[in-house]
Amino acid sequence: MLYMLDQGFDAVVNSRYVVGGGEDRSGEWGATQMFLSLTLNWFTRFFLDASFADYTSGFVAVRRAVLQEIPCTGLWRIFCGFYFSGLRKKYRVCELPYQPCSQQRGVKTGTNLLQFLRRGRKYVVRLCGYV
Repeated sequence: MLYMLDQGFDAVVNSRYVVGGGEDRSGEWGATQMFLSLTLNWFTRFFLDASFADYTSGFVAVRRAVLQEIPCTGLWRIFCGFYFSGLRKKYRVCELPYQPCSQQRGVKTGTNLLQFLRRGRKYVVRLCGYV
């Protein structure tokens, strides 16, 4: 990621949904989590910009100067907020393929449909602000 910043990109996002990327979800809710993640990304791509692949990536490197121009809010838990707040209009963004390991800490959008709907509603509300 740092190499791509050195090559002139303003932001670099590790993406599960570009060629060479992927994910292996295992465990009781693994298939559900993958389905919900793919659904949220498809929904976002359909309404915003289909050229970007992984709006829910949590692995992003951004130049300090960009962060000084585009404010990050508490809802910056998905990339679409930051991307559509101005990053796509003026800056060069690169997606790199990656295959994440299982998340050990933190809160996922949801491990089942009810959790997804509870936590995901703020993403959808924010998304609707960009449509």
